[in-house]
Amino acid sequence: MPIELKVLMFTDQVESTLRMAQRTPAEIKRISDEQDELTAEVVQQCHGTILNDTGDGAFIEFPSCSDAVRCGFILQQRVKERTSQLEQSNREL
Repeated sequence: MPIELKVLMFTDQVESTLRMAQRTPAEIKRISDEQDELTAEVVQQCHGTILNDTGDGAFIEFPSCSDAVRCGFILQQRVKERTSQLEQSNREL
């Protein structure tokens, strides 16, 4: 029986419980949908498979360490870009 390498990654929004208490149901849904879409896009790009959605994160499987690390890096960059965009639009209000 052949042996396969599987790399597992868990993502999580920092302090999501605290932040959820400060948001409306519509804001919670919008943010959750954006996160799900962003995560699914990057995971697919990096050859991963989402095994479980935890609500504020995901449990993901990859065929290699390099795919998992690349996915983590891209996710962090994309979240940073999105946060920057939101901060910029809030300053313009």
